[in-house]
Amino acid sequence: MTQSIEKQDLQVSQDITPYVQNYSIQYQLKHIILDYMFRNISFYGDKDKIRSLTKKDYEQISKATHTSITIVHSAVSTFLVNLIRMKRFFKIHSYNSQLKSPIRKLRVLLHKFHRIAPVFDYRRAKENARILNIKMNLRFFRPSIFTQLAIIIFITDVKDTHKTKPIIQTNLRIFSDCSAYAFHTARNKLGLSPQELRKN
Repeated sequence: MTQSIEKQDLQVSQDITPYVQNYSIQYQLKHIILDYMFRNISFYGDKDKIRSLTKKDYEQISKATHTSITIVHSAVSTFLVNLIRMKRFFKIHSYNSQLKSPIRKLRVLLHKFHRIAPVFDYRRAKENARILNIKMNLRFFRPSIFTQLAIIIFITDVKDTHKTKPIIQTNLRIFSDCSAYAFHTARNKLGLSPQELRKN
């Protein structure tokens, strides 16, 4: 399945109108397309694998975002390939950054993942990372860096009043490479239920 995703043609076809070549417009379209996908269509496959989307999935995104299927396919396929490659990289090279500060490590990781999929508010995520770091120190509990990443994106998303629908949790977990057990254990130990977060 992974190989089939990587073999997909990632070149934007010639039928795309010239204005789409503008970087800012491309970024906006990427944000809209991926944001919709993260909240409405699961790219979670069997055994914690990333699945390729179906034609029906692409049509759904295209209709919802008022964007051509060609552009949707390009944005989604590029995202999935980049995510697979980054996950492979982290498996081969453990995330042992030269940065000694845990908060700096987390911010670097947040930036990398936000570039691949800008589906969360990066500025708010950095501030939430700072607050979470204080909370973890007080509770003498520090899960893996990827679990922290999942928790930060989760917190940022829940507290974002502009979003009417949350990110699908399976998408969040496979995106941040965090197991369901680690994610829910960390949330419970840190007292981070959606209800509690909305109160604050």
